[in-house]
Amino acid sequence: MESFAGLTAVVTGAASGIGRELTRQLLAEGARVVMADVEAGALDAAATDAATLGEVLAVVVDVRDPAALDALAARTAEHFGGPAQLVFANAGVSVSGALWDMTPDDWNWALGVNVIGVANTVRSFVAPLVASGLPGHVCITGSVAGYTNQPGFGAYNATKHAVTAIAETLAAELRDAGHPIGVTLLAPWFVSTNIANAGRNRPADLTEATEAGELMRIVRERLAGMSPTMQQPEEIAALALAGMKAGRFAVFTFEPATEVVRKRFETVLAGGVLGAYTAAAEEPPLWKRPASGPDLGPRTIIHIDETHPAELIDGSTPAITLKPLVGEDCDLCVMTFEFPPGYVGVVHSHPEDTVYLVRRGEFIVDGEGTFLPGDLRWVKAGTMYGPERAGAEGCEVVLVTKGGFPPKNGTKPDEA
Repeated sequence: MESFAGLTAVVTGAASGIGRELTRQLLAEGARVVMADVEAGALDAAATDAATLGEVLAVVVDVRDPAALDALAARTAEHFGGPAQLVFANAGVSVSGALWDMTPDDWNWALGVNVIGVANTVRSFVAPLVASGLPGHVCITGSVAGYTNQPGFGAYNATKHAVTAIAETLAAELRDAGHPIGVTLLAPWFVSTNIANAGRNRPADLTEATEAGELMRIVRERLAGMSPTMQQPEEIAALALAGMKAGRFAVFTFEPATEVVRKRFETVLAGGVLGAYTAAAEEPPLWKRPASGPDLGPRTIIHIDETHPAELIDGSTPAITLKPLVGEDCDLCVMTFEFPPGYVGVVHSHPEDTVYLVRRGEFIVDGEGTFLPGDLRWVKAGTMYGPERAGAEGCEVVLVTKGGFPPKNGTKPDEA
């Protein structure tokens, strides 16, 4: 499909994360969207926001319930005058723990949402689309975990392998039957969403969650180093829609992950087990590599001697000092931060993409690691991170972002 304009789309799991971004981007392209989610409050907020972009219909639905999905499909056809031609089976939950500790409730919940939920969505929406003879496209949110098996996530891995099988089989069946309906399997890497907190939506009859044991402590320590590779929902949604337009089946959103998948199959064919994997282990992200390149010569900058206390930024103690390096007429905010020994900041975000350059000392960011002199660090707008810390000798960091000085205050978690 080259355009989504004028088409009706249904998106499950639409209240947050990838589903919310899919909704927004579909509306921006002229589609009408049925937003389905089990979390009523979040769905109402997301739909109110989305309605500023186009026509939406928000319906609270538990994808585990086949009758509820059938009713949603019927309501969609009645409201928009025909079946949905774009079907996004996106709802999903995450559970973790050693397989020998996994509770029956965790298994039933994960299988119910991630597998049965996808099967229900396919049956309820693809069947009437096939009967109509209209062209369409189905996008199923899987995961790299549908091709690999990270220890500590056995139940989740099993559900995503099942989703991969559903999507691939559906694509082949529709093709063999000659129906003009494409299928895309979205296989994200780690994404900054609320899926890790999916327990907020656990059914009342499936409340026994698996307790984190020693294995999960080891797993989480190992995975902490991959936080710089975390992707944002808007990026994933854009890649999904681009893949659909290009007629791609599998859309891997993080290129290094394809090497992990390749290595896993090679290991299996050789009679082995891959086990734990970290796609970023051999190749750090660009903003963590030491700065390099040609000498571009001197630059004219306007130095301002006045310094400002840290309270302008986050109110932390001991106070940091900062000095702007450009005049007020500059459309960029460029400044140096001097962090004293023992400095500990707060979790926050920036309203614009921001780049840091470490000039002196150790600049430490929880969940990301230690940045040394010459290291570049990039923070995407709206990403919560931190706290930031200074090493034993303190540190000095240059910050560059949009807007003049002083910069807009960041957003803290309780304000988000």
